[in-house]
Amino acid sequence: MQSTATIHPLILLKELEETCKERIATSIPSASSTNNINQRGVGFRIDGFRLVVKTRYVNEILDSSFRESISRVPAAKSWFLGLISLRGQPLPVIDFKEYLSNEATPVNHTNRLLVINHKNMSTGLVVEEIFGLKQIPENIDTDDSDYPTSIVKLINGTFSDNNNTWGELSIDKLTDDPEFLNAAIG
Repeated sequence: MQSTATIHPLILLKELEETCKERIATSIPSASSTNNINQRGVGFRIDGFRLVVKTRYVNEILDSSFRESISRVPAAKSWFLGLISLRGQPLPVIDFKEYLSNEATPVNHTNRLLVINHKNMSTGLVVEEIFGLKQIPENIDTDDSDYPTSIVKLINGTFSDNNNTWGELSIDKLTDDPEFLNAAIG
């Protein structure tokens, strides 16, 4: 009969930790090698135009059932739909199409609430449709002639893939827009 040596559990955990650290160190690319990696964004549609917002600004995406829980806010502009409670926290809900074009987003099952967070400010943007994850090229084009002025002022530029033009939404430009920050009438 052979005897088996037992290893103390803490020694085993320590060895496992060291193995994991070694594997992580060899699998993470260096900063210089990541410069050419594209960034990801969430693609969506507003008023027939395709836009993408970097994933670092997106907290989550809610389906169209969010509309049932909107509480209107008196004396607010029409594009400010109101507030919903998201995990016990109030979340302002903006009809992004109406904000851009003064025309309300048609209510249907493809509507989504794109919850963005920037500078510790969360906001829900109602969009017509979500297309999923998109790769954002490192160098985007500055030709934004296909987009209306209301969108041009909020994008960093455009890029194309599969015969579609995408505008990269700048959350900085959106959240710094005085009109966006003032949802009150008057």
